[in-house]
Amino acid sequence: MALLKKGSSGPEVKGIQLRLNTRLKPSPKLKADGIFGKLTEGAVIRFQKESGLTADGLVGPKTRAALSALPKGPPPPNLAKFIAELGTVDDFVLHVASVEATRSSRGDVLGELSSFFGTSGRKRYLLVQGDKVGVIDFRHFFAAAAESYNSAMSAKSGLKMGGSPGQAVLLGVGNEVSQCMSEAYAGKFNSCFSKEDLGSNRLGAEFGELVKVKEAEASNQKVSQLLRTYLARSQPVGPEKVSTIKTSGRWDQALEVLSAIVAGIGDILVPRAY
Repeated sequence: MALLKKGSSGPEVKGIQLRLNTRLKPSPKLKADGIFGKLTEGAVIRFQKESGLTADGLVGPKTRAALSALPKGPPPPNLAKFIAELGTVDDFVLHVASVEATRSSRGDVLGELSSFFGTSGRKRYLLVQGDKVGVIDFRHFFAAAAESYNSAMSAKSGLKMGGSPGQAVLLGVGNEVSQCMSEAYAGKFNSCFSKEDLGSNRLGAEFGELVKVKEAEASNQKVSQLLRTYLARSQPVGPEKVSTIKTSGRWDQALEVLSAIVAGIGDILVPRAY
């Protein structure tokens, strides 16, 4: 990533401003406008001093790492398995942007993302406060987005089953059931109906529909731009907030399954116009 300094601008600067607002106490209350001005520089210097870094106002690898560092002490048990792969919105938006650099259409971009396992920095999960899912697993999110957009996942087997949000989440339930059966046969349950799976599937399916709608509207927004805007609605937070996040409970999971079935049947009975 490029060195950020006074005069820099763009989404990366906005991400730094948001992190500074949450990491510094009291908060500098920076305007997250993506413009690296005097106030942002001052906040960076203050953060560097408090973190034992060279206070030069430049955001390089060490300052970035410190801003994204996890809090000291053991993580909550229900989130321990996510710790090593927790990322920020920037991690996933920049990953999508890198895919866009080599793909010519939205369908090609989502098709490539459907086999996502992690960013180049090995990030896979995002903490969110505005949705009961608590943690977005982008493997499920991107796969559902591709399926909702044009049945990219099911088409690989010669069938097109989920070209709408409802069908995509219903297919996600089917995949979870199949996974449960496989794990039962092996005598070991690892991730059958994990708390983050269906919620991430639902959000991804909704995002795939958003991309399809924007295409129908002849919008020139890129998938990465749409992703940043979409994720903002779920109130994402950085890894340092891991102790404040609550994941979905069993009742929430049951509602996800029921909603997926109802939405899937609804989309099958009432086809989308696009």
